[in-house]
Amino acid sequence: MLFTNATESVVSNKQATQSSTYNELNASLAIDGSLNLTCCASCMSTTAELMPWWQVDLANFYHVVAVELFTRTDLDCQQDHSCGLSVRQLR
Repeated sequence: MLFTNATESVVSNKQATQSSTYNELNASLAIDGSLNLTCCASCMSTTAELMPWWQVDLANFYHVVAVELFTRTDLDCQQDHSCGLSVRQLR
């Protein structure tokens, strides 16, 4: 989630896209506001690919004070699905 202050998320009702979609786990699931972090509830997923990506278009300029990223809670601890994760501002 992206916040402009302590409580206001700016990703609600925005357009999210990703490089591919695995098993109908589309990009919009990542910003649906739910904190149910088990597979197929509110998590997006790409297919296995070399450089997968996910993005959200905020449709405006914001002074972002915090970015919160969550990974699934139902994964085996040996798996790291956030490996190589980065946050970038695209213009």
